[in-house]
Amino acid sequence: MRQGLRLMAASAFFLLPLPLICAISISSKTVSPGDVVLVSVSGSAADGLRFGKKTLPLFPYNDGTKKCFAGVPFDAQESIEVSCGEEKVRLKLTVTAAKTEKLSIPAKENIDEAKAAAEHDRILKAIATVSGRKLWSGKFGKPVPGAVKTPFGVNRIVNGLPGGGHRGVDLGGASGEPVKSAAAGRVLYCEKTIASGNSIALDHGQGVVSVYFHLSSFNVKAGDSVEKGQVIGAVGSTGFSTGPHLHWGAYVFGVCVDPFAFVRKDFFYGYGKR
Repeated sequence: MRQGLRLMAASAFFLLPLPLICAISISSKTVSPGDVVLVSVSGSAADGLRFGKKTLPLFPYNDGTKKCFAGVPFDAQESIEVSCGEEKVRLKLTVTAAKTEKLSIPAKENIDEAKAAAEHDRILKAIATVSGRKLWSGKFGKPVPGAVKTPFGVNRIVNGLPGGGHRGVDLGGASGEPVKSAAAGRVLYCEKTIASGNSIALDHGQGVVSVYFHLSSFNVKAGDSVEKGQVIGAVGSTGFSTGPHLHWGAYVFGVCVDPFAFVRKDFFYGYGKR
């Protein structure tokens, strides 16, 4: 009897499933504020991972892995730990001193503060959008051909007061010049606002959103699907602006990043597509 119990226990032991061995792969392990990385996880049943202080969802891909994009905050000051289950990877952070730009913007009288706050809340909601399907492929394109007037992360002094880091890039352009979608996506937000003027936010899927501010006109409306290079509006100087230009920004799970991170690199080159 005892021998039979021992054999049953031994059989049960060998039938137990082996634990999954989780592995984390990251497109770059040395990053700077505003950078974007693609995190790939294999051997894990987890639906999310920790990236610094944020918990991010993972999306399944045809190569058997789960992936997500992650953005390095523009005010990051220390290395970032990425973890999934017991597996941990630490990203080395390289920080350079940000330049300072002084701006003088004509004051606007009789501003409806409540309306401006409500508009800001709607934009924040749009840039925090997370949809499961990746809508674009390849690298992003520049929405206008003009040169960078103000780069990402520059510290701004506006009318003598600290304005914080620049959450995007300002591209030069003539008033009325066509503004094109940087990548395929869906129009989340298309409104005239007090601060950023005529504004558009595009959902590109899986937590990636791009924004286009100070437009003179719209060529799309909320809910429209757009292709890369499609004209969505025109350069202008609406809202708080010093002259015609395009403010172009990008967000990953609500974290503002340098939009040129998506121009410089096709993160999915060599990876399994979803």
